[in-house]
Amino acid sequence: AIVEISADKTLSYDNLKDSWADNEDVLKKIVLDNNEDEFATVSYTVKNDSREETKYGVVDEERKININTASADILIALLESYQIETPADVANNILIWRGTVPDSNKIYESLGYPCKANKFTNGEEITLVKGISPKDYQRIKELITVYGDGMININTISTEALNIFCRGIAKSLHINESFADSLALKIIELRGRDGYFKEKGDIKIALTGDEETNIFNNLMNN
Repeated sequence: AIVEISADKTLSYDNLKDSWADNEDVLKKIVLDNNEDEFATVSYTVKNDSREETKYGVVDEERKININTASADILIALLESYQIETPADVANNILIWRGTVPDSNKIYESLGYPCKANKFTNGEEITLVKGISPKDYQRIKELITVYGDGMININTISTEALNIFCRGIAKSLHINESFADSLALKIIELRGRDGYFKEKGDIKIALTGDEETNIFNNLMNN
């Protein structure tokens, strides 16, 4: 897998057609010591509608939502998508845990441990946030990351994660979420036809009114 990443020739952009992202011939069966019965596999699972599909490759963290940098609105959109109770309160608890806002009410002391007030070290740490159970973490873990600067890769992000990101932006702009869903679908459909975007200027879609335009412009900054 490291060899495939090192051999990447498209250094200015990454996409799902890169050999590290989807390469069944190389990464499905990596034979060890020339013994066909001893081999390793590098793979991940993607959801297409209700189906799950195995891809042989590496997952880039930029296709996920960074819980260290995501805004409260994007966190709320994430929590709402998985019907986690009191999403606004839980999103605020995440901000408190990572040190974005102070723990004025000492909610973590009431749980028996101090508030970290610093960035998440790994995804599983979110189970220490008040309102997030281990079961909730299992539901969202494939969509979240603690790595990177919070910028998303429009070439690799899933439809589900892009929907959530756009909905979070719509919330911040007080725009109906239907415009966010429409915009995300247009981007995914264009990516499906073109394969990938080399630069943001390649994302040429027909925007419906000021609502989609405002969400799109904000998305391009991310």
